[in-house]
Formats: sequence, structure tokens, C-alpha cells
Amino acid sequence: MFIQHYSLSIWSGPYGSFGAGCSLCVFTSGGSANGGDGQAALSGLDPRLGAFSIANGDNAIAAFYIGQTNNLTRMVLRVKAFDAQGGMLEEPLTFEQIKKLHHGMYINTNIISPDINLKNNYGGFNSNNYTEISSE
Repeated sequence: MFIQHYSLSIWSGPYGSFGAGCSLCVFTSGGSANGGDGQAALSGLDPRLGAFSIANGDNAIAAFYIGQTNNLTRMVLRVKAFDAQGGMLEEPLTFEQIKKLHHGMYINTNIISPDINLKNNYGGFNSNNYTEISSE
């Protein structure tokens, strides 16, 4: 039996602030490379501002940088009622809204559930809003 070995090697010389200061930057955001979501938070000053930003930054570097942001709400829909199967909307979804849905997507509401205690057994507050995962 022959086992194939795989590897990935990255050689770099990071220098500067933001993305210039990391060897490999990975972003999970809806932003672009030119926006705040697409810049590594290294040295804190945008190098596009000129020499001042480089001279007054700390020139921090990172071999690997992960930039994560929370996704914004994709849809705000009014719910008429809930039953054992889920929520029923006041208005049917449009074709454009349906295209945004996918299997496994989280569906959160800000509707407080009357059948869940406000506090848990430890005295902390329960997350008592309706939440489900799309199964279709």
C-alpha cells in the first residue's frame, strides 16, 4: 500500500499593518478586501493613510490571522402563530426570499416563549425565544 503525503508550505515576510502584517489571512465575513471586515486587525492603523500610519503603528505580525464577524440578519418576517411544526408567517415568502434559505440554516425569533421559565435552576436567565433549524 502506497500512502500519498500532502502538505502545504507558505513562506512569507510579513511587514506592515493590517493584511500586510500576516502571512495568511482568512476572513469569514460579508465584507470586501477594502472594507473593515477584510483587513487584519494588526497594528491598528490603515497603511493606506501613508507613512504616518506605518511609523506610528507597532508593526505587529502574525503567521496566521483569522478574521470573523457575525452575519447580519438576512430577513425580518412577521409571524402569525406557532404550532408543533413551527411558525406560520403573516405573508408568504417571495421567490427572492426563498432563494436565500438553505438546509441547516438557523432561524431565530425575538418572540418570547410563554411556556419557558424566565430563570433557570441556577438563577440565570433562560434564552426563552423560539429557535429552530431549517430542515427543508
